[in-house]
Amino acid sequence: MKLIPGEKKALRNKEDELGRRLTKQERRQLHKKAKRTFIVKTIFGIGATAAIFAGGAKLLESGKAESSKSQSETNIEETNIKEIYKVDLEQLETQAKKEIDQLETQEDVLKFIKDRYIESYEQQTGDTTLTTQDIQITISHENYVYIDEGTGEIITHGDKPYETVESLEENGVRYSTQNDEIRTYKVLKQDEENKDNNEIIDCMIIERGGRIRVIPGENYNQMKDYKSVLAEMSQEEWKVISTALDYHTNFDNDKEGEKEKFKNRLIEALENEQKAKEQHAKEANKQIGDEGIEI
Repeated sequence: MKLIPGEKKALRNKEDELGRRLTKQERRQLHKKAKRTFIVKTIFGIGATAAIFAGGAKLLESGKAESSKSQSETNIEETNIKEIYKVDLEQLETQAKKEIDQLETQEDVLKFIKDRYIESYEQQTGDTTLTTQDIQITISHENYVYIDEGTGEIITHGDKPYETVESLEENGVRYSTQNDEIRTYKVLKQDEENKDNNEIIDCMIIERGGRIRVIPGENYNQMKDYKSVLAEMSQEEWKVISTALDYHTNFDNDKEGEKEKFKNRLIEALENEQKAKEQHAKEANKQIGDEGIEI
């Protein structure tokens, strides 16, 4: 019997809890539970909202009751996964369009963006305390940025460039200045009582088509070692976020066809993300069959 990723730790924890080695029957039961949990988490992610379809029927989505989830987990264990997660592409495209059609206002689009960020934030950090009401996501332009000559890291000047320079000098950072106009994506934790105290928690730019984590200069001392959720997203997840930001910006664009163009780009990005999830399901199934550690 092969151990599923994460099962060895669970086995040790259970034996520590009981103060003895598990019996063969207990080990088999733990193995079945670990396998089911691994499949569900690998395919759907924690808090994932994108649906995967089997023969056109939605199996699972965020917010389902625990009983529905348990039934789906049982079905996953008892049925050939490769067959379950075949995607009906026509149904998938219809679902993506339906989801975006429901965004009737610019505020709806902004909430959609925030929800997607929170999902990735929870998956990457395990922290479920941050809500969409807590954050603001913006696109801004920096006149210049600092480049750490030792690490190559990009540091924005922000709203307080003099304080940024002081922080860099305090930390012994040798830097050069890049003066090109740079588009930055920022996530801020809002202070409802004082908007001036909004805290930057994530920042990145696009350079030569790639996402790069950026250190906000005005928070350099606190954020020089932070983890960027935006930069760690999968390419498909980021494409949904970025096209949604463009759609949000152009939601009230009066030019003929412009709003629809950005809307269609968002729908396509969502479809591609869902197709990637289907491929990920196949890979997860193969991993369970081919990998693991022999007991």
